[in-house]
Order: sequence, then structure tokens, then C-alpha cells
Amino acid sequence: MPATKARRVEFTEIKCGTASVFFAQAHLNHQESMETLSKNGLRPLTYQETFDYISKSPVLRAILEGKILWIEGDGSEIAHLSNGKDQFTLLKFDGNGELSHMSNGDYRDVPSANIVYAHFGPGPLSVGVHNGESDFMRAKYNLSATIPPSAYAAFVVGVRDEALAAAKRK
Repeated sequence: MPATKARRVEFTEIKCGTASVFFAQAHLNHQESMETLSKNGLRPLTYQETFDYISKSPVLRAILEGKILWIEGDGSEIAHLSNGKDQFTLLKFDGNGELSHMSNGDYRDVPSANIVYAHFGPGPLSVGVHNGESDFMRAKYNLSATIPPSAYAAFVVGVRDEALAAAKRK
């Protein structure tokens, strides 16, 4: 894949509990998003971090509502959550962003803010944050490994890359 030019974007910091999350509105494909984060000393969020931070910060959730963002990893990161025959399923996440299957009994008991509609595939991971009008099967989030990496995400979101910062200090 040919190298792209990481774009200069202005990141805004939001506190999510004790962590700082940085976001910028910049329509970038997967490769451009990853390069832009790296160039700015940031790394993409994992899916656990994404759900953890969004659940802890109503401000971040409101900013990302109705948007898609690229996150760290690919379909192999969530393959263990598939039953092997379905390409999608409903999942729930706990207070730490950990995902697990929903049983039939969970559907009524789990708050919709903790429901994730997951699409399994081989592609890079992305998260869509639904707005109230587009909730699908009560899910507030869409975790997908099926969106083509050439698709553009509205926001770039990341956290400080501590490994990169440590390497620069040496």
C-alpha cells in the first residue's frame, strides 16, 4: 500500500476519568488515521478503552454521536466473541469496557448504553456511536471489522503513546 501523507490536525483533549483522550475532526481513511495519530505521539484506542472512555465521559459520547472512528486492531481482536457461524451478534460491555455475549435474558436487563452490535470480519476495527434515532436493536454502538479501510471516518481519536514517548526520552 503506498504511503500517505499524515495530515496536520488540531487535537482537543478530553478528560475521561483519570485518562486524557484526544480527538480531532478530520475525515481520514484507516491508514491516514493511524499515521496522523502516530505523527502526533498518539495511538488509537483499543475497543475496551473506547467503550470504557465513552461510558465515563458524556462529553466524549456526545461529540462522537452519529460518527464512526477507527480503533486499534482488526477482526482477529474480536473473533473470540463470535460463535463461529454468525457474522454479527449483540454484545454487552461492563464498567471496564470488556465485552461479553448477551443471553436472551440480558436483553431487557442490560441498559441500552451498554449494548454493542458487532460485525465480524477480517478488516480493521471501527466503532460507530449511534445517536438516539439510529439505535439498532437498542445498541448504542456498532463494533465492526467489515468496513473497508479506504472508508473515511469523521473523527480521529487516540491516547498518548507512552512507548513512543519513552523512546523519545532515551
